[in-house]
Amino acid sequence: MSETSERRPYPIEGLDVVLIRPAKYDDEGYVIRHWRAVVPCNTISCLNGLTEAAAASDRFAGRVDIRVHAYDETGQRVVPEKIARRLRRRSNRILACLVGVQSNQFPRAADLARRFVAAGCTVMIGGFHVSGSLALSRQMPAELQELLDAGVTLVKGEVEDVWADILEDVVMGRVKPIYDIVNRPELENAPAPRIPAGYMNAFIVKKWGTIDTGRGCPFDCGFCTVINVQGRKMRFRNPDTVLRAIRENYRGGKGIRYYIITDDNFSRNVHWEKILDGLIAMRENEGISIQFFMQLDTKAYRLPNLIQKAARAGCTQVFVGIESLNPLNIETTGKSQNAPDNYEAMVEAWHSAGVHVHAAYITGFPYDTPETIVSDAERLATELHADQASFFMMTPLPGSRDYAEALAAGTPMDGDFNRYDSLHAVWDHPTMTREQWVAAHQETWKRFYTLENMKRILLHANIQNYWGVFTGFVWCRAAMIEGGHPMATGFWRIKDRTERRPGFSVDSRWTHMRKRWPEVRRLIREWVKLFFEMQELWLQTRIPSEKAKTRAAWRAHLGEDYAELKRHFDSARQKINVSVGHVKAVLEQNIGSLRSSLPSVSLPEAGRRLHKTGQNWYRRFLERLTAFWVRGVSTRRHLDRFWRQTTTYLKRRAYWRINPFLVFWNFWRDLRLSVSFTFFLLAERVL
Repeated sequence: MSETSERRPYPIEGLDVVLIRPAKYDDEGYVIRHWRAVVPCNTISCLNGLTEAAAASDRFAGRVDIRVHAYDETGQRVVPEKIARRLRRRSNRILACLVGVQSNQFPRAADLARRFVAAGCTVMIGGFHVSGSLALSRQMPAELQELLDAGVTLVKGEVEDVWADILEDVVMGRVKPIYDIVNRPELENAPAPRIPAGYMNAFIVKKWGTIDTGRGCPFDCGFCTVINVQGRKMRFRNPDTVLRAIRENYRGGKGIRYYIITDDNFSRNVHWEKILDGLIAMRENEGISIQFFMQLDTKAYRLPNLIQKAARAGCTQVFVGIESLNPLNIETTGKSQNAPDNYEAMVEAWHSAGVHVHAAYITGFPYDTPETIVSDAERLATELHADQASFFMMTPLPGSRDYAEALAAGTPMDGDFNRYDSLHAVWDHPTMTREQWVAAHQETWKRFYTLENMKRILLHANIQNYWGVFTGFVWCRAAMIEGGHPMATGFWRIKDRTERRPGFSVDSRWTHMRKRWPEVRRLIREWVKLFFEMQELWLQTRIPSEKAKTRAAWRAHLGEDYAELKRHFDSARQKINVSVGHVKAVLEQNIGSLRSSLPSVSLPEAGRRLHKTGQNWYRRFLERLTAFWVRGVSTRRHLDRFWRQTTTYLKRRAYWRINPFLVFWNFWRDLRLSVSFTFFLLAERVL
C-alpha cells in the first residue's frame, strides 16, 4: 500500500472492538454462567495486545479511535443488543469478535453472532472449532455455512501478521466472508498478550493471568486438535518480550502474581531456560514473586536443569498429559512419548523439587472398561501419587485426526456440538454403553478427590504451595457440585431465565422460580457440606506458625541435643543484640549524612513496601488468631457427632435431652473454627 493511500482519511472516526469468550448451554438449554469465573481466556489477552499495538501504529494513531471491550460469558452476562446500543452512542462502527471458540461453545457463539449481526455489528468468529473444521474438511461444514449465510465472517488460523489489515477492512467497510490465514505467524516479534482493563473483575481471583510463550506441538496424537490448528512446527515468542510483559503486569497496576502458561508443551520451547532464568532473576533480585502453572509432556523431567530452574522460577504445578495407565491404550493414541512404567519416576522427580503434578487423564480409550476406569483413578492417587487430576471423556473434536477418520468411516456421532465438552459420551464405545461410560467417568472424580486422598497429598505437599493445592481441591470439588469441568466452570451457577437456547421455551417467572428453588436449595446444602469438609481437611493438615514449624523441625532432628544447642543459640543472640545496638547508636549519630546518601524511594515503591508490610502483619495476626482459637484442635468430628445427635433429638421431639449450655458452647467452638478457617482461606487467596 502506498504512502498516499495509507494517509487517506478513513470513513469513520471510532471503532469499538468487542472481544467475547462465549460460554455453552447446559442440557436444559440455559447458558452456563457463574457469579465468578476461574480460568481467564488467553486469546482475549492476545487479541487485546494486537489491537492496542495496531491502535498505536501509524496506520490508525490520530485517525481512528480504537477501543477494546472484553467479556467472558462464564462470569459475565452478554446481551448483544445492550452492548450494541451502549457503544453505538459514541462509535461509528462496532466489531464483535467471538474468540477462542471451542466445539462445545460453538452453538452458543453462533447464536450470539446472529444477534450481533441483527444489532448492526460487524461480526467475526474464530477459534479451534472454526480453524480445525476448515483445516481438515474438503467442503464447507454445514454449521459454518449457516453462519456465512447469516453475514458472519469466519477467521481461520492465527492473526498476528494480519490483524491490523483485518481492522482496516472493518474500518473501510470491506470485510471478507472468510479470512483463511494459511501461513502460521512467527511469534518472535509479535506483541505480547495484554490483559484488558477490567477483564479480571469477572474472576474469583483477580491476580491470575495467562500467557503463551510458544505454539504448536511436535507430537502426533490422534485426539489432538493443536497439531492441525497451530501446527507441529514449534514457534516461540521472544523471551525478553515475555519477561517484559510479566514485569509490566506485576508493576503496572494489575498486580498479576500467578500465571497459567498456556503452551501445549512449554518444555519444547527452545527459550525455556532463558525464560526461567529471567523469572529467577525477578524473584531473587527484583522481589517480584511470580508463580506459575505450565503444561509439559511426560518425558520433560529428563531435561537437564528443567526441574530445578522451574522450581526456583516459581513453578508450583505442572500439568502432564498422562492420558492412560494402560500401554495398549497409549499405543492406540499414537502418543509414543508416553511410557506408563516411567510415570512414577516422573512424579517423584517433580516432587523432589517441591513442584506438584496435575495429571490429565482420558477415559474411553478402546481398552477401557467401567472397572478399569475407576481403578485407574485410584491408582493415580495411591501408586503415582499425583497431587491433582483432571479427567476428560474421549471426544473426537473437529480438527483432530480421530474426528476426520470417524467422519470418513461413517461412525455414528452426536450431531450437537454443545455436548462435545468431555463430559458427555458423543460416540459409542466398544466395551460399554454410553450410560456406563458416563457413570464411570463421574466416579473417577469421586474416587480421586476423597478426604483421605486430599489429606495425604496436603501432608506431603511443599509447604510453600500448601494453599495453592488446597484451593485447587476447593475448585475441583466445587466443579463436581456444579456438574461442570474445573477447566470451564466457576463458582455459584447463575441461571438466567431469559437466556435460553433457541428451541427451548422461556418459562414464566413463577415457573422458573418453582424449578430453580430445589436446585438452589441443593446447591446451598452441597456448598455447606463442602465448607465443613474443607474445614476438616484444613484442621487435619493445616500449617502451624513459622516459629512453631521451625522449633518442631529442629527438635525432631536434634533430639536431646536441642536443649544444649538452644542455650548456645540464646547466648549468641544476646551478643548479636548488643552488637546491633552499638551499630544502631552509631547510625543514629550519623543519620543526617546517611539520609543524603540513600536513594530516594518512589511513591509506587513505597506503596509496594507498605502493602508488603500489611501482608506480613495480616499473616501474623491470622497465625496468632488461629493459635488462640484452634489450639490443639485437629478435627471437628466430635462437633459433627454432637450436632448429629442434637438433630436426632429434634426430629424425635426429645427436647428434654438437649442441654442448652452444651448447644451454646459447641456453637461457640464451631463458630471460632469456621471464622479462623474462612479468614485463612480468603487471606491466602488474596495474598
